[in-house]
Amino acid sequence: MVDGMRDAVADRVGGSVPVLLTPYGGPEALFRLGRIAVDDTGASAATMAVGPWLVVDGRPAAGSLGVLMDDVLGQAVIVGRPEGHWAVTTELTVDVCSPLPSTGRLHAAGERHLPGLELLP
Repeated sequence: MVDGMRDAVADRVGGSVPVLLTPYGGPEALFRLGRIAVDDTGASAATMAVGPWLVVDGRPAAGSLGVLMDDVLGQAVIVGRPEGHWAVTTELTVDVCSPLPSTGRLHAAGERHLPGLELLP
């Protein structure tokens, strides 16, 4: 199954490095995410449109950040995974320190820093 998913969403970064991109599906379309950009190091970034579709009780819901954060952080992890493996988010926490904007676009960026960390088989 993982190989089939890899073939379905594989892309190339800078025209040379093969990268497995997070599939774009229902949640990404519903929350109006842009395409995930990935560089040669596996760092990723994406944007999400903000508008009335995210408003709950008169203000944008912080929970709406979940899909954006999961996709961007997950992509950074997926790039470095061992062959034949996949990444799954089991828990994601976002601390929101100021009110979310009610219009415009939010930008998220992620990269992995795993110096000295080795994944066990």
